[in-house]
Amino acid sequence: MNNYELFFSSFTELISILILFNAFNKNSQNKFIKSFIIILLSSIVVVITNSFTSWIGTLINFAFLVFMLMFFYKKNMRDLVIEYTFIIVFVMVMELIVDRTLTVFVFGELNSEFLNYIFTNTIMIILCACVYFCLTDKIIFNMYKRIDKLYFLLINLIIYGIIAKLIWESDKYIILENAFAFIMIPIVMCIVNLIFIVYSENIVEHKKSLETYNKYNSVILDLIDEIKSRQHDFKNHFSTIYGMVLTYDEKELRYELKNYLESLQKSLSDTEEYIYMGSKVFAAVIYVKVREAKQKNIDFCFNIEDNTIKFPLRGYELSEVLNNLIDNAFQAVTDMEPDKKNVYLKITQNEKEKCIEVGNTKPEMFEKIIPNIFYKGFTTKKENGHGYGLYNVKKIVQKYKGKIEVLIEDENVVFRITFYSI
Repeated sequence: MNNYELFFSSFTELISILILFNAFNKNSQNKFIKSFIIILLSSIVVVITNSFTSWIGTLINFAFLVFMLMFFYKKNMRDLVIEYTFIIVFVMVMELIVDRTLTVFVFGELNSEFLNYIFTNTIMIILCACVYFCLTDKIIFNMYKRIDKLYFLLINLIIYGIIAKLIWESDKYIILENAFAFIMIPIVMCIVNLIFIVYSENIVEHKKSLETYNKYNSVILDLIDEIKSRQHDFKNHFSTIYGMVLTYDEKELRYELKNYLESLQKSLSDTEEYIYMGSKVFAAVIYVKVREAKQKNIDFCFNIEDNTIKFPLRGYELSEVLNNLIDNAFQAVTDMEPDKKNVYLKITQNEKEKCIEVGNTKPEMFEKIIPNIFYKGFTTKKENGHGYGLYNVKKIVQKYKGKIEVLIEDENVVFRITFYSI
């Protein structure tokens, strides 16, 4: 190809790459202007380096494009390598598939290498445009959430992409004649890595569930023992009541018996209320937090409107949400006056939604920190290692397509989590 054909073929190929890159950076300002400048300058560099040895020219073109993306999009090297690796391997594999499909089923071997590039790149632009609209923020979020487990795959894909690109630039017919093998290599690499990720995540999920079970199983057993102990004391209560009947006259007996039975009923119902909760996690967490509140002189009350309510969260995730929200509320009122140390938990559901609501007396100047409250590492404490509780709660809620809000109602700060019924 002459320089004009080389420029145009590179220009159209780079359009596909930049479309995919913008799919990862949809919120970038002036992305189309930036893309045009990068495509134009990179295409010129491809023409300039055409006279170099193929592998040197390829490395220069690669380095220049990476530099331009970093400069215009202000990307850090880590994110850029992640995105660019997936993009370049996807483009290479799809170009190979499209090229072979056109050759075998449509045009046969074209006499013009330039025309072959143009047809292939045009189809690639259409395919990449479809990917642009299909690649949602949720998919990207899930990918970055698992990125620590994708490093091994990334390294292998980078090596594969560089080697394949050098072979293509040197003699593309080596790849074309072994197209199936070159297509299957990255596909198999991705499948193996995804199987490993799913397997490792299942192990982690099982481990967390087991830890939650072990943590709260002892609490439930203590709760049951307490109820058994109180039931065992029934004979003592009957003896007391019998003694009251024998010692009090008729007027005093009615009043004293009424007070005694009311206090006894309240004592039993406070404990039995946990047993009738539909979720063991609810029962265990609330039981522990009620005890903690008494130690800290915090007025903690709870209301579960429906004991059969079930949230979409796993047991350990529900535990993490409840503990973080209640601990955050306890911390907020710890240094307040005794009459303001109020915290409540409310669990409700209706036909459309299920809600977890935790509220506490509003600290002074709380409005100023609301915009940052869910940021990773944000905390009002002086010690290091804090600031991840509410961030983790938000991640869990978003994982199940729920909504978390921070509201100020009267003199209370309210954290409200809502899961919508399907």
